[in-house]
Amino acid sequence: MDESADSRGPMESNAEMRALDAAARGDTTLLGDLLSQHSDRLRRIAQARIDPRIAARLGPDDVLQEAFLDVARRIGEYLEQRNAQSEERLPFFLWVRLLTRQVIARLHREHLGALKRDAGREARSPRQALGCTTVLIAHQLASSHTTPTGALRRIEQREAVAVALERLSEDDREVLMLRHYEELSNQEIATLLGVTESGASMRHLRALTRLKAITADLELSQ
Repeated sequence: MDESADSRGPMESNAEMRALDAAARGDTTLLGDLLSQHSDRLRRIAQARIDPRIAARLGPDDVLQEAFLDVARRIGEYLEQRNAQSEERLPFFLWVRLLTRQVIARLHREHLGALKRDAGREARSPRQALGCTTVLIAHQLASSHTTPTGALRRIEQREAVAVALERLSEDDREVLMLRHYEELSNQEIATLLGVTESGASMRHLRALTRLKAITADLELSQ
């Protein structure tokens, strides 16, 4: 029996399995190639999650550089969980995504602290940071034509969806961010949220339904 096949985790592709098996033997060449394959998705995540108040100081590539260094430093921990068949082990991409989010949180603490000390710089409010995120989701919904009101053909409709997104709960907005901007699969979202795949589908559908209702109200009030 192929031992490497036994160690395959949920959502682990053949390429990931080969890279992780090689890393376990001390060869990290394939691991670097694997990270490069994921870089576009991770860059989108970083772009969406970086606080706009420090966008001039911190870019997605800065985040990815730090995150990939963390992956190199901590790959041994991940491999230990993999070999032990730990139930806590995330699929590789979601693990790298977690490290990326941790890097963003760390850099936020550093840069926002520096920003507060810089009395000559005007910082944008958390509300403006939220607005940036909703615009990203609204744009993606419009681009993919996966919207609660059908294909959003006009900029005015896209702006209405952005306003509606800000009126959603944080949980609903996060589900839409994961699905339509980060482009995570339903299985990946279920893993992140700690629910079944059907539960993740229901949360997504519920968020879209609420978004549709709010958008319709906004259109009627105009």
